[in-house]
Amino acid sequence: MTLYTKTSDTAVILQNAASSPGAGWSTVANVQAAFDQARSGGLPLFIKPGVYTTTEILVNSSTGGGQTLAVYAIPGTVVLQLTSGNNLLNISGIFCCKIDGINFNGNNVSFTNLSDSSALLSVTNAPYIEITNNQFYNSVACGVYVSGSACTIRDNLVYQCSYGVWTVDAVSRINGNTVQNCANNGILIWTSTVTGNGSIVSENNINGIQSGSGTGQNGNGILVFRAVAVTITANTISGCQYSAIRCNGGGDFVIQGNNCYGSREMAIFIEAPTAGIDLNGAVVSGNIIDTAGNGIAVANSGTGGQGTAKSVTITGNRVTNIIHQTINDPGYVPTVSIAYGIYAEGAAVISGNLVDGAAGIGINPGHNASTHDLNVNGNLVLNSPIGIGYSAQSGAGQIVISSNQIQGATGGAIVSVVYNDSTGTVARVSGSTDYGNQYDTQIGNVFVGNNRSY
Repeated sequence: MTLYTKTSDTAVILQNAASSPGAGWSTVANVQAAFDQARSGGLPLFIKPGVYTTTEILVNSSTGGGQTLAVYAIPGTVVLQLTSGNNLLNISGIFCCKIDGINFNGNNVSFTNLSDSSALLSVTNAPYIEITNNQFYNSVACGVYVSGSACTIRDNLVYQCSYGVWTVDAVSRINGNTVQNCANNGILIWTSTVTGNGSIVSENNINGIQSGSGTGQNGNGILVFRAVAVTITANTISGCQYSAIRCNGGGDFVIQGNNCYGSREMAIFIEAPTAGIDLNGAVVSGNIIDTAGNGIAVANSGTGGQGTAKSVTITGNRVTNIIHQTINDPGYVPTVSIAYGIYAEGAAVISGNLVDGAAGIGINPGHNASTHDLNVNGNLVLNSPIGIGYSAQSGAGQIVISSNQIQGATGGAIVSVVYNDSTGTVARVSGSTDYGNQYDTQIGNVFVGNNRSY
């Protein structure tokens, strides 16, 4: 098969054929040459149906006259298949590129110089790029990697990659994509420092995310690291080895209206496990969580050399079927999930949530001395052995527990609990009073009032 191009008034057309398609067509040496021809002429490249094997395609100031790129095809009819290179398509420093309707097949080829930025589509320092209606698959690294750019990534299918879509220091609008069967993470939003970002991740379908290593660094549907002001809304996420949504450092998050099913460790995890990388602010509301090792957590309050996660509201969520999941990954403690519906350590409001069927604790405000400024109000907790289990350990800060309704808590409706560091388990303090039906009672650091248990 030979590559042919033809230039019209509106596009350069690329075709893979056994012989010349006719008048006006000329041969080109490779796919790179067709890209260069279109860019140099200031025209989009239209690729006709077929499979096009290629080494790395470079789109930068040294190719195609340094001009912008627009490449498109009838969706699903064109495959760019990698034979070798650092990436399949590498765009660097070019303004306003558009890619639509192309299948990128990495062919599970080992990238020449494998790094975090190795990808089927790698974009760096591009002021704006639009990636729509494509497929990315069979990559030993990323499907799509974008760094230092503004991008729209919409209506793509990404599967059988190590990482689905990874953006670093990029203002991203990631909408309507399907990301599935990836070896490590689905969609990642990272920044180099804790700084404003403003990305929006919405209406994506993410499923089947595995974990190749670590104790939570991988295995997540959506993973945000250090970025501030990221909105995560209306995504459907299922079958993640660790979390459906995980925010590590940063803050000012909106996590709203997501449907999270089948998270092995935690459905929604708000954390700051590393000293110097704090998390300040999140609104977690209106999410549906079903079948997970734990439901929603706000972890790390600055003790034990960690960062601080604070100023979080957890409201109006439906959390059901939280079960004890076995997690035998190296270094992970405990090896069985605690199975709490909602957990928070510091500066958090937990209000108006429905927790039904948490096998451990319905709501768990506080972690031994890692406890301060917690308000648990107006929640409905059903069918959990312990309804609300609070920390009253010496050094724990203030907790208010009021106007909650608790049904079927056979191990205690509102009781003091303690975390065992050696076993990684939480249990009711022996002999502790159940305050499920007490009015306006202060017990050390805890105020309890106007709750109802039965």
